[in-house]
Amino acid sequence: MGFDWEQAKRKGRDVLIAIDTSRSMLADDLKPSRLARAKLAAQDLISELQGDRVGLVAFAGTAFLQAPH
Repeated sequence: MGFDWEQAKRKGRDVLIAIDTSRSMLADDLKPSRLARAKLAAQDLISELQGDRVGLVAFAGTAFLQAPH
């Protein structure tokens, strides 16, 4: 039982990607759909990031603060 403190040095950026997942993203004005294009764009961005931390926020409708309380 117990723990050890270990200091770690990290380089890189913290990147947060927000994607609207509402029904309007299923429109086909962009082929194959807005949502599919957003997913492809996120995948392209993530593949370019090396050593960076990435988070994803999927939202639909009204956004509200989850944390901190």
